[in-house]
Amino acid sequence: MNKSFEELKKLYKNTEFVDLFKEIIKLFEIEVYVELGVRKSYTFNQIAPLVKKAVAVDIDSMSNVKLLPNVKKIIMNTNDLAKIWNEEIDFLFIDACHEKDQVLRDFDNFSKFVKEGTGIIAMHDTHPIDD
Repeated sequence: MNKSFEELKKLYKNTEFVDLFKEIIKLFEIEVYVELGVRKSYTFNQIAPLVKKAVAVDIDSMSNVKLLPNVKKIIMNTNDLAKIWNEEIDFLFIDACHEKDQVLRDFDNFSKFVKEGTGIIAMHDTHPIDD
């Protein structure tokens, strides 16, 4: 049975890039994954089991985050976290506040912790639908 485009869109709405992330993790042997803004944890829960350390950051309780031994939940806004963060990151996924100024601030605040030469930064919602 073939699924319609709309059905596929609903099915993959929040996981359209997870397969790509999984390949990146294998290819670059990612150990530390940090996701800024986990919301319902679709991506985080699929990536966390594949890395040595997975850090979920959000301003909400993150009740959907699966608590695995390698998972750390940080309930805090990203600006405050950046002031105290001091760990190297192999793969940073920026998906917190989608306002341009805040995305740029998250990039500026956390990119300096991404491993030089082999670190990866991915960003979600970077193609706005309006000005």
